[in-house]
Amino acid sequence: MKKTTRLIVCSLLFIVLFHANAISSDDTAKSGNSIQRESTGFFDLQHNTVSNIEFYMINNGIFGFNAAQGKGGVYWPRGSMNQYIFAGGLWFGAQKFRPDTALMRKYVVISYNPSNGRSWFVPGRAENGNDADPDETKKYRNYFSTDFNKATGSPLNPSDGPNWPIWDASVNDGDTLRKNRYFGNYINDESTRNTGSNPKGPAFISEEDVFSTYKDTDLTYYDGGEDKRKQEGYPLGLQVNQTIYSWGSEDMKDMIIIRYEIENISDEVLYDCWFAPLFDVDIAREPNISIGAKNDRVKYYEADTTLNTCIAWTDTDGGEAGYGFGYIGFTLLESPTVIESGDSAIFIRNDKISYDLDEQLGLVTFRNWASQEDILDDENRYNYIAMGIRGDDMGPDDRKLLFATGPFHMRPGDVAKAAVMITFANTANGGEADGSDDDLEKLITKIRRGIVYYYEDLLSSVENNLSGNESDLSISPNPAVNHATLSLNMLNPSSGRVEIANVIGQPIYRNETEFTSGLNKININTSSFPAGIYFVNIISGNFRIQKQFVVAR
Repeated sequence: MKKTTRLIVCSLLFIVLFHANAISSDDTAKSGNSIQRESTGFFDLQHNTVSNIEFYMINNGIFGFNAAQGKGGVYWPRGSMNQYIFAGGLWFGAQKFRPDTALMRKYVVISYNPSNGRSWFVPGRAENGNDADPDETKKYRNYFSTDFNKATGSPLNPSDGPNWPIWDASVNDGDTLRKNRYFGNYINDESTRNTGSNPKGPAFISEEDVFSTYKDTDLTYYDGGEDKRKQEGYPLGLQVNQTIYSWGSEDMKDMIIIRYEIENISDEVLYDCWFAPLFDVDIAREPNISIGAKNDRVKYYEADTTLNTCIAWTDTDGGEAGYGFGYIGFTLLESPTVIESGDSAIFIRNDKISYDLDEQLGLVTFRNWASQEDILDDENRYNYIAMGIRGDDMGPDDRKLLFATGPFHMRPGDVAKAAVMITFANTANGGEADGSDDDLEKLITKIRRGIVYYYEDLLSSVENNLSGNESDLSISPNPAVNHATLSLNMLNPSSGRVEIANVIGQPIYRNETEFTSGLNKININTSSFPAGIYFVNIISGNFRIQKQFVVAR
């Protein structure tokens, strides 16, 4: 077992077990309900179920670590013994004035420390206090959309805790879920997580959304201890909403998107901020992880810098040959946009709902290092991520990779939005991965598709210029199981069609029809539809209506 693993076992397993008493007794007494998972405690370790990528996560910003077994936890394809990531998280760097001085200091707060496996974040919201509160175990658990009723937002088992926390709570009637990267609003007040308070309903984006919210305000979880960190001027005052989007459908099953909304909840300006996802890639075959983890290769994808992508693979010298190992791509899918003044980037822009790729900062820094070279102090960490260089492949080793975007300033209340796409693909040449551009063809094709999906298909799945009123179309039952009835009010008779597409825009159903004036009822057999979110489009000349419904199994 490598050193990092031992350190993580000692730290995180202690945390998980220490908070086991936060689990309510009814969490362990469930039976006879169609649910996938139970809360494992205040630090909630969970395992996804839909994507072809198998991964674990904890609700304090640690991605990929299987704390229950003390090992890495990202495998592809699902059910195989081919591990790709040991663990990961985010680093966030900023500068601000040190307490009681006129000096600026460099700070970095981390949700995953590769040296010891710890996170400086804790589950929860700062409006409920700065300290971690194990009494809020269920409220701040990892939420999986597959455990909730898609129409009402209620948990499939009432004892699981509160309703789904993300709702279509847009203020203006013209606002549309998923348009302009509007993915819904987090609602902290459990009493308003319902259709009475939010008639537009819960917000579900992918086939399995995973949501968690965490904060950096409890200094007792920092490396170095509370007294030391408080004297230095921590915390930065960050509230992070994190959502993982994943799919089981063919086009998207080999990629996930991790989206972050990072809010400055302090009363200070944070200067020259950098957002930096970090991953400890261990591409190896179980049970030989300790051997295989030492021959990882990583590089920035220079062939097309607009993709904002770095890539990892294995040299297959640790027993991986012949097991179908391919590539993993890390793409900075979305990054902040800033107002520019002179030669320097200043504050995050907030004059538009969303910004095109060419307006964003993009991937500025890419670094990789071996385990024995871990960066251990704040200033060096900050300088490392703010260097603005894109390092190259440095040969096989137990590699960590980090990519960063910045700089940007954050006023109190500003929110930095970023998204990371993780994509898996086989080699294009059919043999062992060699890192060549030719051999990366399948991976790059998937990455391009994922970028198009995020910026065009996903965000344009609702037609911008619909001429019909949504109230003219109803769907029942919703969720549907084996059938759904569309009830459509038409002012005049006309020819048209009914189309149904899945969440990634693939056509599932199409039927040309003659609409009569008044009420039209159209029966749809949904028995062959996989469980998930679907969109009905009614099209007749310039008349268009789109409405979402759900198929449950």
